[in-house]
Amino acid sequence: MLRDPYLRQYSAVIVDEVHERGVNVDLILGFLRELQGEKMAGRGGIPLKIVVMSATADIEALLRFFKTTDSKGTGDSDGDGREDDVGREDDVGRENDVGREDDVGREDDVSEFEGFSDDERTNGTDQSNASRKPSDSLATPSIVHIEGRQYPVKLIYAPQPVSDFVDAALIKIFQIHHGESLFGEVPKLLVLPLFAALPQHLQQRVFQPTPPRTPKIILSTNVAETSVTVSGVRYVIDCGKSKSKQFRTSLGLDSLLVKPVSKSAAIQRMGRAGREAPGQCHRLYTQEEYESFKDNQTPEILRCDLAQAILDIKARGVDEVWEFPFLDKPRREAFEKALLQLLQLNALDERGNVSEIGLKIAKLPLSAPLGGVLVGAMEEDRDCLAAVVDIISCFSVENLFLNLTSEEAKEKAEVGRGSLYRREGDHLTLLATVQAYMAEQSDRKSWCEKHFVSHRAMRVVMDVRKQLRSYVAKLSKRTLDESVSMNGERSIVILKCFLQGFGRNVARRIPAGYKTLLSNQLVAIHVVKPSSVLFGKKLEAIMYNEHVFIQKSYARWVSAVQMDWVGEVLAP
Repeated sequence: MLRDPYLRQYSAVIVDEVHERGVNVDLILGFLRELQGEKMAGRGGIPLKIVVMSATADIEALLRFFKTTDSKGTGDSDGDGREDDVGREDDVGRENDVGREDDVGREDDVSEFEGFSDDERTNGTDQSNASRKPSDSLATPSIVHIEGRQYPVKLIYAPQPVSDFVDAALIKIFQIHHGESLFGEVPKLLVLPLFAALPQHLQQRVFQPTPPRTPKIILSTNVAETSVTVSGVRYVIDCGKSKSKQFRTSLGLDSLLVKPVSKSAAIQRMGRAGREAPGQCHRLYTQEEYESFKDNQTPEILRCDLAQAILDIKARGVDEVWEFPFLDKPRREAFEKALLQLLQLNALDERGNVSEIGLKIAKLPLSAPLGGVLVGAMEEDRDCLAAVVDIISCFSVENLFLNLTSEEAKEKAEVGRGSLYRREGDHLTLLATVQAYMAEQSDRKSWCEKHFVSHRAMRVVMDVRKQLRSYVAKLSKRTLDESVSMNGERSIVILKCFLQGFGRNVARRIPAGYKTLLSNQLVAIHVVKPSSVLFGKKLEAIMYNEHVFIQKSYARWVSAVQMDWVGEVLAP
């Protein structure tokens, strides 16, 4: 949409799984909402069909959003809206008959769609697009309900509140295993984990057939709500909790806390038990607790750092971001903090308009701070662009190094990774790892095993690296070297580049640990998943990519810096 804001090459746009309400989903809805209003003229009068699909979204809110004609995207006026189909796959509000999207290609899954009426079929086709005014092609949005196949699911609530949902889940697993065995006896169990950061070959185990007479237990995060469908599931145990990331604007940190799920998420979880046959859903909370849940999860745009979202909006030509049609508008404080951050990145000029640097950052598939680092590395006198690309590529995965549990394995890993660790910190350690992997020409998988590095993660990093190098070559009009020769001076230049993007993320050493410069908050160097190579070290100051709160305040992806560098890089 940056290259073609009016989507002239498209006649229809489908936005699926809109109930997940990620930042990009909300931005796309806002951009599309603008296209159906005064910016319709930019399409030369050619109509744009907008189809919004979801199984559990707030349909009425979406309907009001697309029916509105004012620039803020609120109100209830009828007409003047493009003909938008707000699709809902199932009537998910009925918990005893939960519906979900079905497998494609099954004849019994075909919904009874009666087709378009003659008026709908011929609407707008008897006039030439050149002579039609934008307002002539506008119509009222409509709702289309498509019923899917769903077997009945028996819903069982906890009789009383549960104090420890992990213990309660284990008890319920064994109750089902012993009392409701599908095999008439008590067989062995196959227990498998499932979460987003799990290596792919381990994720695939949940989809593979089990040995004879062996039930499968899958311990999953909320990735199993909608992202995947596992065949053979008959029982779902819903703890009613999920980990939610919340950006604290005043402190500039992300909190990762366990919170109750929404009603729509609980319905999605229950639906997992009735995809292929009748099933049961055991909820580890009372019906009264369920009624207290929010109807829908809080949209990501209300709980994240807005810097990248605002830059995307401004790069598309919207100067007054406060007037952008958000489905749910963030707080003014979040706008102000994000604008200040973009100004410090030189992504905006003094008037608040997007700068040349900001346009370059917006064209990169990176967060605003990482984009600022990469654009800063493009300066001719720095000579570290290839190294910065290698480091940034590593942030595309959760952890480059294998997570080990036994003390013996950890000791072996420390020996195997010793040649990769750099005393300057995590950023140069990642660079050394990528360069060593690239230098291995015979058997890279064995190299990864020897150094306790995730081979799958490294392949992802290599793919991202290739893409980033392509972006950078177009923006900088330079050819990057494959290998990087390192010395002390170049290490300092690389870290100064990262300070250009993460100058706000600096903490100085005090007797009790480290305290952030801007928010004056105590912060510790991250020790688990991933552990920093600087853990336990006493340094003058540290720079970090992420500031997270997980029971305590941690800095992730940490490198040692000097305080005079901070003043040098951030000086106006």
